[in-house]
Amino acid sequence: MNRAGSWIAPLFLVLLVSWGAREAREARFSFLPDDGSAPAADGSWFSAEPDGLYHVRRVERALDEGLPPAATDAAMSFPDGADIPWPPYYDALLTVVLKPVAGEAPASRPAVLERRARLERAAATLPMGFGIGISMLLAVAGAAVAGRAGLLAAGLLHALSYGAIHYSVPGIADHHAFVGLLLAALLLLVSEAIRRGALERAGPGWRFGAAAGVCAGLLLGTWVASLVYLLVVQMTLGLLIARDARRGAGRGSMAGLAPFGIGFHLAALLTVMPAVLQSPWAASQPWMVVNLSWFHPLLLALGGLVLVPLLRLPAGSAARRRYPAVVAAALALLAAGLWLLDAGPAAGIREGFAWSARANDFMGDIAESQPLLGPDRFATGGLFGWLGYAVLLAPLAWGFGLVALRRKPELLPWLVALPVLLAQALVQRRFTDAASIPLALLVGWWIVDLMRRLRPRRIALAAAAGSALLLQLPSLAGGIDALQHRADRRRDQESVRMNGMRAAYSWLSDHSVAGSSVMAHWDQGHAIELLTGMGSVATNFGSYVGEEAFRDSARFFTSTDFESAEWLLERRESRFVLVHTSLIWAWDQLGEVAGAADAEWLRSMGGTLFRPDAASGPDYLRLRWISPFPELDAHPRLLPGAPLVPAAMVYEWVPGARLAVVAEPGSEVSLELPVRLPEGGADFVFRRSVVAGPDGRARFRLPYHGKVKVRRGGAAAEVLVAEDAVLGGEELVLG
Repeated sequence: MNRAGSWIAPLFLVLLVSWGAREAREARFSFLPDDGSAPAADGSWFSAEPDGLYHVRRVERALDEGLPPAATDAAMSFPDGADIPWPPYYDALLTVVLKPVAGEAPASRPAVLERRARLERAAATLPMGFGIGISMLLAVAGAAVAGRAGLLAAGLLHALSYGAIHYSVPGIADHHAFVGLLLAALLLLVSEAIRRGALERAGPGWRFGAAAGVCAGLLLGTWVASLVYLLVVQMTLGLLIARDARRGAGRGSMAGLAPFGIGFHLAALLTVMPAVLQSPWAASQPWMVVNLSWFHPLLLALGGLVLVPLLRLPAGSAARRRYPAVVAAALALLAAGLWLLDAGPAAGIREGFAWSARANDFMGDIAESQPLLGPDRFATGGLFGWLGYAVLLAPLAWGFGLVALRRKPELLPWLVALPVLLAQALVQRRFTDAASIPLALLVGWWIVDLMRRLRPRRIALAAAAGSALLLQLPSLAGGIDALQHRADRRRDQESVRMNGMRAAYSWLSDHSVAGSSVMAHWDQGHAIELLTGMGSVATNFGSYVGEEAFRDSARFFTSTDFESAEWLLERRESRFVLVHTSLIWAWDQLGEVAGAADAEWLRSMGGTLFRPDAASGPDYLRLRWISPFPELDAHPRLLPGAPLVPAAMVYEWVPGARLAVVAEPGSEVSLELPVRLPEGGADFVFRRSVVAGPDGRARFRLPYHGKVKVRRGGAAAEVLVAEDAVLGGEELVLG
């Protein structure tokens, strides 16, 4: 085999394994017929991942409104609207890339829906390419530090890591795979700058620094939490500057170190500035840390400025040796002064620490926000399920990497990144995809380094690949199991439930009322905003934006005071209420958010709406639609002793016909109104009973139309209530 062919084969293997691992775990949901049987043969599918759906909404708006993507959304926290916490770069990229998929501007509602479906499927496929790209970059990085065996070890360790796979399977349209691709490129560029001697010459230093800076700027303009990755590079630069300061005049020049650092910060600053200028927080909270503000360009500008004197300080001079300590002391004094005065960036940093440490009643109940260490109460796979057995070797690989720095200085950025990113992942599994990047490189390098004396090379290659497979055995087993049950997954409980929710969005879209919102649990917010044409009260951003709206949703569903609950509907201009079965699973969280930790399910609004015939239910909501898809695995408290319940129901707020029945003061008056939903799915009787007041009137509010049977004092009467009377709040009197 020629030299080129000897590299192509292992690269192709990494690509194939990375693709197969993601395809095996795919998160597509096929459209099912109402009876839940096998999906249609045309293979049409949808995504249920909420953050990805919001990306599609933002792209759809950008196609219609133009770039850059909007920074605010009137449909969130309705009717107030809210700022969008994501910076614009990923959605701008999607808009450009998916424009050919979108086609011409749609001229009819069916065309709008068809374009949206195309965008959804394309946006939920693209991250798989980014995930495979990360595996390929790590294969290149592994080859750079350990040859072909390193290529296989690092590439396969990442390709099979479930932490890396999770955000890059077909059906997930979120931005995290793109963030991971930029992070891998950033670390590789810094590593290659060291390996290729770019830090020893000014020209290459500027070029590598600028390229890495563009990656860092794109990272910040895509996801502000990428600030951690910028700090990793700054820590690496700090260590290199400290090492350079200890060098004597005759021990080799690092003439490219300052150019690299200045070029890095300057390029990052220029790259992120368009996003900063668009950020609504730059005006409202100019020193905010967790959203883009003036804090971020200031940090980049300061990082570049402190390196400028190094351009003039001679190598080995006393001034150059003292410079790191002088800079550290000056920065410490500046930070202390700002902190004590609570001036400028200090307030934003203080709030950033408070935000990250806060016991958040939204994030605390999200599966991806749970720690990898400790019990896995969401049964998502635990530490080894997400990172594999490779995590056990991380301390050894890191320690041996430190020892090997003299002969492998290019390992430095990976060594700095691993403890930082791994600590993040252990505290919150959401960061596992980032941690898998330096983990794969360092563990892969160490395995190959241990086997470097193996001959012939084919044995070393086989041993590297075999070791990677063994270390990712939990993920490999999970992928094989997913493949074996792929057909079953297309019509299992989750698939039926998601089809039920998609049917609910479709019904709401068909009956959309302009200038109104849908009251629902927060986990339906992004889907409502994209798919219904109406606003949402609580959104999947949770308490991050529109906290009061987030709490209003919880207050509504946990309320036992239905009069106050109607006020919440009016406050949020909610025409419809979407009820689905996850309400009971999230009941503890809802109670905590609403400040009603002892909320009783059966007496609450949420529990009552699952019983449309309950005599104690709200008289301003009428059931309009019941999902044809059943909930096969309902919580036992949902409907005690009841048959299967629907995956979703939609209620509509109406003024209600006001019926006054003349009766003896203090006597009981009852009524019954048979209800049949126009689209089927439910037949029940609406019942109410009240006591006539001192004025001799028993007053009812009727959310349904039809023939009402009234009983008073042993006598029966009937009255016909028209639909117009229900919608118009008409006053009726039965004498």
